[in-house]
Amino acid sequence: MSDEIADLLGGAEIFEGFAEDALADLAGLGRRRSVTRGAHLFTLGDPGDALFGVLSGRVLLTRVTSEGKEIALAAMEQGDIFGELALIDGAPRSTDAVMAEAGELFVLERRIFQTALRQKPEMALALLSVLSRRLRDTNRLVESVSFLELGPRMARLLLSLADRGEETEDGEILLGARYTQTELAKRIAASRESVSKQIAKWTRGGIVGSADGRLVLRDLDALNEWADDPDLER
Repeated sequence: MSDEIADLLGGAEIFEGFAEDALADLAGLGRRRSVTRGAHLFTLGDPGDALFGVLSGRVLLTRVTSEGKEIALAAMEQGDIFGELALIDGAPRSTDAVMAEAGELFVLERRIFQTALRQKPEMALALLSVLSRRLRDTNRLVESVSFLELGPRMARLLLSLADRGEETEDGEILLGARYTQTELAKRIAASRESVSKQIAKWTRGGIVGSADGRLVLRDLDALNEWADDPDLER
């Protein structure tokens, strides 16, 4: 297994503290899997039998509400690890996972993960940190959907995506992926039409723009004001 896999695992919080040889051994126990856009990796209720790492492409973790609306809880991109929650207790999957952009994944089976967990106590501690962060992100999403209007919800999402973007010479942020308006709408529990109107409004106002099919955050001060969240301020 290539050094790319070991680097992927080494960059994940749950594997912090692992020696290079331990990461290489763990990488050799998994497998690569090429997945097309739109493919479902698992659905709600499926057995939690594997951990996934994103080598390329993008994966959406989604849930469908009782009203039938699909909400994207998180997006996993290159370098991200997901599926670890079910691996701990073997419980069924708590979300759906679908490829939003074709790519290649690293797959590590549950039984192998459990063996590593028993052999490396520091892995369990790091995993608690990951789960705590995920819980905070989910709480922020619930707060946004429940109490905020579309503009603040959209601004918070764009600022969170900015962490994966590229800063230009002008101090603008070019988002790291070509997020569709449908995907953005799912992630804030809104309609595609309302998201399209908000982006168009901000584009006219010089707050956002586009380049090579990707959104550009042009006026970060304005987005920070819309978001009104010190934890996301840039």
